[in-house]
Amino acid sequence: AESPGALRVLVPGGEWDAEKVSMGAFAAVWNGFIAVWTVGALAGGGLLFAAFSAPFWLAGASLVRELRQSFAAIELEVTPSTYTLRKLQGQDVVEEVEGDTEDLSPALATSMVVNDVPRYELVLEDAPAGKVVLGKGLVQSELEYIAGEVNHFLGRD
Repeated sequence: AESPGALRVLVPGGEWDAEKVSMGAFAAVWNGFIAVWTVGALAGGGLLFAAFSAPFWLAGASLVRELRQSFAAIELEVTPSTYTLRKLQGQDVVEEVEGDTEDLSPALATSMVVNDVPRYELVLEDAPAGKVVLGKGLVQSELEYIAGEVNHFLGRD
């Protein structure tokens, strides 16, 4: 939606699909196995032996965090002087990135290729802040449309 002097893009959060169900099931099995192993390690070898499970707990937490983020909505607001990118879980802002619009350069990039099928994301290059990503899971044509709208608003057609 474009209001006088601002462009606002809202990408709704993802919904359950086969990929998310698979990831959630794997995260549950992974963390369940690590829990059983850690309890066994504590009982049989003590705290030092159980401490070896710490990296595996971190990996399990990373899986859960990635799954939660796949449901986050993304809001991008661009004005002539600044931009703000927010990740939302429900009504709560869980992450916010701000910067100067003059440093912003939207581009479409391939995120990864899975089974010979490219997965796209919109990468907003910001010189000081680095790479800001939005729209994971959207199809290429939707991301191209968003990039075109942002570029048009910025006068970089």
